[in-house]
Amino acid sequence: MSNNVLTAVNRIKQIDWSLKAEVKKSNTYLISEYLRRASVFLIYNSSISSSVFFSPIKVLGIEKELDLEKISENIFPEIDIPSNPITRIICIRYVELSYLLDNGYIPEEKFHDIYEPIIKFIERGGSLRIDKGIYLEGKGFTFLLGDWVQRYSNNEVIDINDTKLDLVDEDDDE
Repeated sequence: MSNNVLTAVNRIKQIDWSLKAEVKKSNTYLISEYLRRASVFLIYNSSISSSVFFSPIKVLGIEKELDLEKISENIFPEIDIPSNPITRIICIRYVELSYLLDNGYIPEEKFHDIYEPIIKFIERGGSLRIDKGIYLEGKGFTFLLGDWVQRYSNNEVIDINDTKLDLVDEDDDE
């Protein structure tokens, strides 16, 4: 395995799947920043994908097929962990992007961290669901998915370093 793939696989393997997210403002920041980064990536690549959990390989039109079942077996300790299928596909897409970075399909400096906010959200116990096909929901927040690429691509960049996120949550507690 190459460097980015190895880092992604090891990071996913380290996730404590027993954690459950609390209602925190930082969760909203993390998902909002993921939506912004993902939409910028899709626009940059002139993609017509409307899926929030798109395949980077398909967006780039690369004829390489990754063995997603093998990747899944490698990164998840048990068949039903994580139990949320959205979380599972996010993790697989993160490894997929890492593969593309390692093989020079994506300029590393521009899009290397698309999945950072959403992986950080998962590491903090976050879980997502899609309601009625138009809402992305987590504990304490809802995002409208209609025209999400245009909507979120114009958002301001959100600083998602841990210190900043902790401050956001402390301010929210007061």
